[in-house]
Amino acid sequence: MSSRKDELAKQVKYLEENVKDHEQVITDVGPSLNVKRKGLLN
Repeated sequence: MSSRKDELAKQVKYLEENVKDHEQVITDVGPSLNVKRKGLLN
């Protein structure tokens, strides 16, 4: 699992450094992104 977290951290860092027109970066570690998760879209 730590390799997933490491890769996610690299991706978040890239987005934060290179995509200036974003409000926030949402992350999720798991088999897939659950868009119905409470609080995710609020």
